[in-house]
Amino acid sequence: MSIKKIIFINLIPHVGALPALISSVSSLSERGFIIDFVTIKYATHIPKPKFPNLNVNEIFLPAKSSRFRLVPSILFNFYHTRKLLRNRKSYQCMFGVDQTGMILSVAMSRFINTPVIYFPMELYLSQENTRRLAKMYKFLERVCNRQTKITIIQDDVRANLLINDNTISPSQIEIVPNSALGIASHKRGYYFNEKFGIAKDKVIILSAGNIIGWAMSYELAESALLWPEDYVLVLHGYVQDNQHEYLERIKRLVGQSNSVIISQDMVPYEEIDYMHSSADIGLALYNPQEHRRSTDFEHVGLASGKLMRYLKVGLPVIASNLPNLKKLMDQHNCGVCVNHPNEIRDTLKMLSDNYNEYSLNSIMVYNEQFEFNSHFDKVVKRIRKW
Repeated sequence: MSIKKIIFINLIPHVGALPALISSVSSLSERGFIIDFVTIKYATHIPKPKFPNLNVNEIFLPAKSSRFRLVPSILFNFYHTRKLLRNRKSYQCMFGVDQTGMILSVAMSRFINTPVIYFPMELYLSQENTRRLAKMYKFLERVCNRQTKITIIQDDVRANLLINDNTISPSQIEIVPNSALGIASHKRGYYFNEKFGIAKDKVIILSAGNIIGWAMSYELAESALLWPEDYVLVLHGYVQDNQHEYLERIKRLVGQSNSVIISQDMVPYEEIDYMHSSADIGLALYNPQEHRRSTDFEHVGLASGKLMRYLKVGLPVIASNLPNLKKLMDQHNCGVCVNHPNEIRDTLKMLSDNYNEYSLNSIMVYNEQFEFNSHFDKVVKRIRKW
């Protein structure tokens, strides 16, 4: 039997923050597929994705120089992807990563007659595309999504939003949570204790990911200053170029307080689980009104990479009181929801007193419902039929 090849086309730089994407590439590679991962340059402020050396070829598209500044990026990348694929026509399928990657994949499929899988990382809903360029991309997304064979999305609620917005068939949909490979377990690590000299009897509460307004980082720091002295907040993540003043506001707020630690050194991708296990409680807070795609964030649910990471290492979770997150916490008792960071203080004693129960529930729900390959198997079965 000949070895099958699959191509991913990715035009977003923050691949290292997308566990389901990395898991997909790795899982297909481990099943014997040859993967060409065509991508733009990775962002340097987040962990570089770690793919298996076996069967995965990372192919980087050239960066657009100032000479081509008037050429739209998607047209620039179309030209170079078409040039790259001129002599590569034997793919089992193409994964179009996020909106622009899918549009480009459908365009490429016309030349190499290959079925396309849409793998959106975020939702770009029609009512939230107010700029002219965003409206154009949304039009192209809707047209192209109807020509894809499979659309992978993180949960049922987000699937229904996309089905209605792009008028696609429910039969296209496969639900795959935004989780990393492997099963959940709990073994306390000490990355933060050792890096910042935090005493081991302190309870570390971790907010991982972006340090930014929609993650309520400032409000979290403000809240942590009033927590009991045996609790420490760690704000771990990267800061976007336009958010440095926001970070400085947080630093001015906390001053020399030992209650809040700002951690900006990224760890290698393969050490992310250990880093998360070095906390005791995980925070998954979102303020949809602070993001330009508020509906996407209001229904973040199983698209939350940080939530999946916390559950995978057995952390109880404090999450925003948003529909999908509240449903998860209520049904599986793996954490609690709050309306605002100033409510966190009132939850700490309950979580600490019942820590083992919450931790075991986090592990249980992850292994039963969010383990990656148990969902991705359905995608692979469909691919093998082509």
